[in-house]
Amino acid sequence: MTTPKSHESVQGAAGFALGGFLANVDARRAAIEVRAFDTSEDANRAIDQGELPNGSVFVVDSEGIVGMVVIICPAALTEERGSFPHLPRPGRDYMDGDYMDSVVVAEREARARGFLLRDEDAQDRIRSMRRLRNESAARIGTRLDAARIVRAHEVREGDLILADYPETEAGASRDAEFFDTAYTARPSAPCGECRECHTDQFSIADVPDGRVRYVVLDFDPTDGCDIWLRNAPVLIVPADVTGPGNADWTTALSRLMVAVAYLNEHAPPTAEGQAAAALRIRTDLRRIDRQYGTARP
Repeated sequence: MTTPKSHESVQGAAGFALGGFLANVDARRAAIEVRAFDTSEDANRAIDQGELPNGSVFVVDSEGIVGMVVIICPAALTEERGSFPHLPRPGRDYMDGDYMDSVVVAEREARARGFLLRDEDAQDRIRSMRRLRNESAARIGTRLDAARIVRAHEVREGDLILADYPETEAGASRDAEFFDTAYTARPSAPCGECRECHTDQFSIADVPDGRVRYVVLDFDPTDGCDIWLRNAPVLIVPADVTGPGNADWTTALSRLMVAVAYLNEHAPPTAEGQAAAALRIRTDLRRIDRQYGTARP
């Protein structure tokens, strides 16, 4: 049998020790409790009652807050903090690093949701948002290649509506205006009775062919009909891609839109990237114009 050389034995021992150390770190972090709450008041109440142990992590999705319990007190690690205090120094350095594992778990939860961390600088935030954008796009199952432009009258039940394309001056390209929240289509004809149907813009009840010229992509008992010109271009993701009740897909899309909105403001695409996106839009618009004609009602 060949006797291993001394440096090979040392390297092997070091590698084995490192593997064991990383396994221990992963095990410690996996054991940290993460609890989600509807409101910060609910989280505070649970902490006051001792339901969350020292070092556990709490998440309040509705308020964009992620924090941890320090002994018996809550501390927010996100920029948003609600009624919780921030730590007096960076989380990873707090108490000489005693809460490092909890901070890492909390940071992971925050980044997965697109929440801004207080200790991150501008470049760290951009990197986090890019990672969230890419991971969310991968979870969706496409890099939004499934999104396509259709006419409003082509939208089907369950399609996810992402953006519209407002009219521009003749010859100018249209840019997508993404909605703050994507919504699921429930197409129908205008009801002719709600407030929206009687606005000066539509006056559907007074137009003989109003129910033909327009389509409704959603209806809200308070706001009324979501009215579109039937030939208006709409950016959608088809229902057969999203799948009915696919909560994971919807969550991924929501987080993708958070990341894209942040990056558009703080790290906008290059001129080349914008030109490529505009070309894709123009190509899609030409396609539907050829298929359905360019006439506007």
